[in-house]
Amino acid sequence: HGSHAPMIDLIARKTVLATESLCFAANYFTFLIDAFNEVKESEVLAHADELETSLYLHLAGDRVRMDKAAPDMDRVGKYFSSDSTGTVRFNDFWGRWTGLGVHGDPTPATAEKGRIIFDASVEGLIELVEDIREWPIEQRSDQHTGPVQSGIRW
Repeated sequence: HGSHAPMIDLIARKTVLATESLCFAANYFTFLIDAFNEVKESEVLAHADELETSLYLHLAGDRVRMDKAAPDMDRVGKYFSSDSTGTVRFNDFWGRWTGLGVHGDPTPATAEKGRIIFDASVEGLIELVEDIREWPIEQRSDQHTGPVQSGIRW
C-alpha cells in the first residue's frame, strides 16, 4: 500500500521471471475507492486520513484516539505532490512535511465509513481471486531468440 506499491510491482515481476508462476500485484485501495468517494468528506487521501482512520475505527475502534485526531495536509506542485497522487511519483521522507505522521484529515472518519470501504475492498479482492483462477497459464516463449529487427528506420 502507498509508497510500497512500486516495490510490490517489482517483486511480482521478478517472481514471474525467476519462476514458472504467475504473480499479481494488487492494492486493496483499488477496490474501495469508488465506495469511499460516495461517503468521503475530506479531500486529501494519504496516511492516517479519513479513509485509513475509518478502516481502523471499523476493525479496532477501541485502539483509535479520535480525541487526538488532527489534520495535516500535503504540498502540491504542478507534476507531483507530497501524497504521491500527481503524475510524477514522489517518495520523500515524510518528516520533511508532516509533524503529526498524518497526511489528510482523520476527523471526519467513522466506523460506518470504515465498514463500507472494508466491505468494498473484500468484495473486490474476492472478485480478483476469481479472475485469477480463470486466467490461463500460457506456454512461455523467449522473445530474445528471434531475428533482430532490421531495416527499421528509427
